[in-house]
Amino acid sequence: MTTGAHFILRAAPSPSRANCVKAIWSALNDWVVTIKPPTRSNVQNAKMHVVLGQLVKANAKYCGQRMDVEDWKDVLGAAVMASQRGELRIVPGMDGGVVILGCHTSDMTSKEMSEVIERAYCIGTQNDPPVRFVEDVEPTGR
Repeated sequence: MTTGAHFILRAAPSPSRANCVKAIWSALNDWVVTIKPPTRSNVQNAKMHVVLGQLVKANAKYCGQRMDVEDWKDVLGAAVMASQRGELRIVPGMDGGVVILGCHTSDMTSKEMSEVIERAYCIGTQNDPPVRFVEDVEPTGR
């Protein structure tokens, strides 16, 4: 094996586990094997964007400020990192302000992404007036 490999472990009778073991046995010395939980699904990502878009459209506020989808992702992602991972790394910005490090929804597990979505719903219901969420994401795909 001269290049890396990526395996998604599936239940039997899928050959994914056997192929993974075979790749490990053929790997060169000092290669690294990492096993981690799956990241958020494409369906979850789509749902998050729909829900956050609805917060933006409804002019929902956090700490008195209206935000765009990326702002909501930053705020909710930081909250989930603090609650699920027990850590939140913040450094001073180079020209003022602060920067939250390592908070990317694309790296979140399915459980963490579920919490982002639930927190968005919670903010929406606490908004004045409450956000009326419309479900329009089909539960298909990964």
